[in-house]
Amino acid sequence: MFFFLVSLLSCAVLGLKKEGVTGVVLGGDAGFEVTAPEGWVFDNETYRITGRDAFIRPLAKARLGDEEPYIGCSAESRVQEKQLDEFANYQALATLETDDGRVALIYEYQEEEMGEPFFCRAAYVQSEETLCQITLNAPSKAALKKVIPAFESVVKSFRYLGPHSGKFKAASTARRLLVMTTEIQDRIDFVPSKGWSRLPDEAGVTLFQYARGESYGLIAAYDIKPGEGEPDKDFAQAWSELAQPVFDLSVPASQSMDSYIGWPTRIGSVRNRSHGETETVLLGVLSNYGRRISILAKFNDTSLSEDVEKFIRSVSPRLHLAASGEWTNRGRSKRQFLNGGPVSLGDYGVASRSYSFGATDFHLDGVIQLKNGTVVNFEESGTYSVSGNQLTLQGQGGVQVEQSPNDHIQRKSLPSWTRTYRFKLLEFADMIHGPYLILTGVEENNFDGSYSTMFPDSFVYVLGYH
Repeated sequence: MFFFLVSLLSCAVLGLKKEGVTGVVLGGDAGFEVTAPEGWVFDNETYRITGRDAFIRPLAKARLGDEEPYIGCSAESRVQEKQLDEFANYQALATLETDDGRVALIYEYQEEEMGEPFFCRAAYVQSEETLCQITLNAPSKAALKKVIPAFESVVKSFRYLGPHSGKFKAASTARRLLVMTTEIQDRIDFVPSKGWSRLPDEAGVTLFQYARGESYGLIAAYDIKPGEGEPDKDFAQAWSELAQPVFDLSVPASQSMDSYIGWPTRIGSVRNRSHGETETVLLGVLSNYGRRISILAKFNDTSLSEDVEKFIRSVSPRLHLAASGEWTNRGRSKRQFLNGGPVSLGDYGVASRSYSFGATDFHLDGVIQLKNGTVVNFEESGTYSVSGNQLTLQGQGGVQVEQSPNDHIQRKSLPSWTRTYRFKLLEFADMIHGPYLILTGVEENNFDGSYSTMFPDSFVYVLGYH
């Protein structure tokens, strides 16, 4: 489904990595389109998590780094009504007229990251809904000067897509469609036994076959589905859905079984005479986090039972919420949320938030550096529960510490807060970071910050530091 949708919709939003093409840059309320010059690639898929919705990079450049210049594009919701506050004391270096008759203000400045300087030329186009930014980044002044013509070509090709634009609405719908219909939470990994061959994939199930002489066996590994929350109930439900309609056999008694991932596992089987021989129908069900994994097998050689049980023990979800590592949201997006309202970080601010999940507990910590030099650290702990795609965090309070530029420290306790998100786990091909944890259904808040420009009305976290 994911690859079909990418092929269908890449012209509008995702999966676009081509030379000299026109691509869409999306914001929460509006967006714009620009054209990559000859010899440059428009890429609005691979690097969106870095805080820019799209990158335009030299054709020969496979990955972003410090060796070559690149152009970053983003569209951010307006934080305030007035002129760009971070450049209020600067005179625009120049102006450029865009393809749709708007005026782009051009600024040039130098920044530093990890002790290394880099040089920037930025174009800003404002509208009532959105601040559109196109920034050329280069490792040296000489490299910057060399590609200014390419940068100006991109800026001049700018065409604003307002909230009522058909292109903006189509691209936003495409992105939402991908978010709501693709995820890796339902997929499983497994280790097939020697001698079993994999059959062509079918929707929602993976089949393995064994055939040697008169012996045969078949294993069907089904994608994860919502469960009842209790292993015995999950086993009975899976048998009635999978084995009963096909083999017309009553649900057998089940017993516990160890699994590689530690999920509660039930296994049960029925031996049946068919066509003059004895066959075994066996079902294994793994249950956890309000979800279930079902493995159904049938074989006529009892020696294959060991292979089937070994297969069931090897099964694990492609990814589950309590994966090793932290789910992190870190970026330089100017719009953030703090102390009950939106704030602007400016060009020099940074915000980072990370969730870590244990078996039943969670911990959140974060830091926000404001443009005036104030640093805010906060943390929260509590317990959590998962039911289907519902994630409930029962926060048990926390602490926030605010340090001003003159080292004045203000500490305050944070109240307990229980909130329920809808969550999805996503993974995209060719991403240098991932997988994603997408949280929706909760308003912007101090813990999660402001909504992502990547996915509407959502908070986006990535597994591991990025």
